[in-house]
Amino acid sequence: MKEEFNWNQPVIIVGILLERNGKFLFVKEAGGPDKGKWNLPAGKLDLGETIVAGAIRETLEETGYKCKINGLLGIYRSTNNLTRYIFVFRAEIEGEVNKMADDISDKRWFTKEEIMAMDNDTLRSPRWKEAIVDFEEGQNFSVEIIREIK
Repeated sequence: MKEEFNWNQPVIIVGILLERNGKFLFVKEAGGPDKGKWNLPAGKLDLGETIVAGAIRETLEETGYKCKINGLLGIYRSTNNLTRYIFVFRAEIEGEVNKMADDISDKRWFTKEEIMAMDNDTLRSPRWKEAIVDFEEGQNFSVEIIREIK
């Protein structure tokens, strides 16, 4: 039985910004309060999971794409009613291995201009616009900045 998650505590979200031929991959939420909104392939880090492994897993589940991480794009803090730390990675697609998760209804490649034109009714978070700008400015940190201590 899966335990109920306490959203009233700080949460770590992990995701990947994928770019191909000048377009960025977004997924459409299939349900919940954000139904119909476009989102980065991202989700909550699971207990015991590394941040990099969580980002790869979430992207695989939500897009069907297996990815290789190329760097850390940024860490974004969101405090709209909840405190979330969002680790967004740069990556490249290594192959398609399965279908999208049930909570995703579509995936689509958008240009920067299309994403910047989206409003709050279309785009799940305005932070994704910041991530696109950071990507285009070449922001890229080594994933070695995230150290696993045993």
